[in-house]
Amino acid sequence: MRADASTRLQWFALAIIVLAALLAYPRFALTHDASWYLVATGMWLDGAQLYRDIVEINPPLSFYLTAPAVLLSRILPLTASQAYAAYCIVIGALSAAWIIRLLARSALAGAQRTILFAAVLATFFVLPIAEFGQREHLMLMLAMPYLLVLALGDQGPRCTPAERIAIALAAALGLMLKPYFLLVPAGIILARVARDRQWQRLFDLPNLVIGIALLSYVGLIVLVHPAYLSEIVPPARLVYAAYDGHPLAL
Repeated sequence: MRADASTRLQWFALAIIVLAALLAYPRFALTHDASWYLVATGMWLDGAQLYRDIVEINPPLSFYLTAPAVLLSRILPLTASQAYAAYCIVIGALSAAWIIRLLARSALAGAQRTILFAAVLATFFVLPIAEFGQREHLMLMLAMPYLLVLALGDQGPRCTPAERIAIALAAALGLMLKPYFLLVPAGIILARVARDRQWQRLFDLPNLVIGIALLSYVGLIVLVHPAYLSEIVPPARLVYAAYDGHPLAL
């Protein structure tokens, strides 16, 4: 990995913005969505049943991703909202640190890497000020290393199979929060396949890992949370437009 001036600048910028975020965001009120998941996840951890005692139209991954923050608030002298803000900042910091290491191994010039990383920091810590901790925000932080490697293509870093699997698993956690998030990597993949006529790229290791993760998630819902399919989806199709709309309209 190249520890040049660009990489050192990126590490310095990351440290400064993470410190600023830790000082600022725990003081802010969360959005209604993030607040609801904190309350509902706390009820779930205390024994309430998802989709029977707790009515929610989204599948269970959001509860699983919120649980660490709720548990953290019960261990440390933090409110649930403070713990959740810190939890999101840590996710963003780890993802950004991973991106620094990926960029350092890429074929991009130092200035290109610095500009790209500045955009990543803005996306993680500045642009979502009013929506901090929303599912879209979590998706970006979890999926960005995968999306970066995917977008850079041949200019991207050489990754070991283990790292490619790890990148894909992190991305899957974000992309599975809402199905249409998958359109982002799918669009990049299909555009590159159509340009290069290399159809085997559809079956690259990270894509296969994400596909397996998706199937496993569906299996988890069927086996562990069957009430979601039997109790939530049928009435949701009658009253919630996103469930009964045409995929293209969605």
